[in-house]
Amino acid sequence: MSVSLNKWSLHPYFFVEGELDFRVIKALKRELSYFVQNSQRTRAFKEGRWDGRECLLFKSKKGVYFFPAGMLPSVERVFRDFAVDYLVQDIKLEHIRKNYAPLNLKWTGLPLRDYQQKAMIEIQNNGGGTLCLPTGAGKTLIMLKIAHEWNLPFIVVCHTQELLYQWEKNVKDYFDGYQPGLVGDGNSHFDNKITIAMLQSVHKMIQKDGDTRKLDYPVLIFDELHRVAADTAYEVALHINAPARLGASATPQRTDGKELKLWAAIGEITSRITAGELIEKGILARPRFVFLTPPATYISRGTKWNDAYLAGIVLNTGRNDLIVKKAKELAAEGLTTYIHTDRLDHGELLRGRLPGSVFLSGKDSSTCRQLVLKEFEQGKIKILISTLLKEGVNIPSMNAFIAAGGMKSPIGVIQKAGRALRIAPGKTEAIIVDFRDTGTYLRDHWSDRYSVYKETFGEYCP
Repeated sequence: MSVSLNKWSLHPYFFVEGELDFRVIKALKRELSYFVQNSQRTRAFKEGRWDGRECLLFKSKKGVYFFPAGMLPSVERVFRDFAVDYLVQDIKLEHIRKNYAPLNLKWTGLPLRDYQQKAMIEIQNNGGGTLCLPTGAGKTLIMLKIAHEWNLPFIVVCHTQELLYQWEKNVKDYFDGYQPGLVGDGNSHFDNKITIAMLQSVHKMIQKDGDTRKLDYPVLIFDELHRVAADTAYEVALHINAPARLGASATPQRTDGKELKLWAAIGEITSRITAGELIEKGILARPRFVFLTPPATYISRGTKWNDAYLAGIVLNTGRNDLIVKKAKELAAEGLTTYIHTDRLDHGELLRGRLPGSVFLSGKDSSTCRQLVLKEFEQGKIKILISTLLKEGVNIPSMNAFIAAGGMKSPIGVIQKAGRALRIAPGKTEAIIVDFRDTGTYLRDHWSDRYSVYKETFGEYCP
């Protein structure tokens, strides 16, 4: 068998040109598929019409197999296992540069630390891929330095207003004051060198007219990569035909088995470092965990999830008493404390019990959000309550995090707790407060959160 893998000129896919043995096709389908969460409950699965897997190996009307560009390493592994003679179309950066004007911007960012330099080299040697680094490790700095080294125009896709303006600030700081194009939150300017775009805005543009010419950049940077597996983000990623693709996340793991879509859209993990390593290096603050035990809450079996959450979290007076007491103690010590809630009514309730605190939600304007975050960073606001600070917000001065909202998502747990681990002058320790919840659903959620803390922080977690 001899085949060639040729890149599609319109979208980030490879076509398999040539005949493949049925055993190779079967192996490819297995390697390029994942078991869909809860698929065993569907009628198609029960009737034997579906194996419960989503496959990312497709077949065109002409009978030609094709797959997302990020799956190339997986395809190559299968070909090597079956001794398939194959040739991959050469798409090196040297060839890409013939079609795009160079970036040619001065780098004014910080010099990279040793582990950041190592990550950059690993990504460069691979021609792109996924950075798996803890919150506070400087993922944005690394990605922008890689883009500067590649010296090609690039587009950054992010999913919140906070990230949109944070990326804008970072580009200005690292590229000698250069003003990038902004798309989202009322902005619609695509710059020919650098554009920062909100995911939702790009998706609407694609859905409206299908015109992707404005998305013609040789380099794609996808922030908070774990979100790419969602249908909207995945669709956007596969409509941007950038040959060089780069993503980063502190938590690329998912609980629904969709990691394969992350690698399909951007590329497999190319560089990784753990939180424990950076704590030892003094790059991240040392976490001090405080696990509080609320009064036992009885939630009968058969209670619906929303009702259980309302009774055991939002309206749990004893639990809220612990939150308020701990927040006041931390504020009295002069520590800036972030309290995360997952519901607006919970945030409003806690704000009413904490004089001087501020509650920030998606209902607030971007101007209000930026002003509040700035005052919180400066220490003018000692207690900030919000539903928003899950990802990407950089507030090194934050001393403590209170997980008032509970929940169990590994991504959410690490992203939120990681907000407090960034170091700042005079800060060597970060306090993370969580609750040993009880009752239907909530007990299991606490157990899941604790497992994530233990797995991520090891000996630092009691």
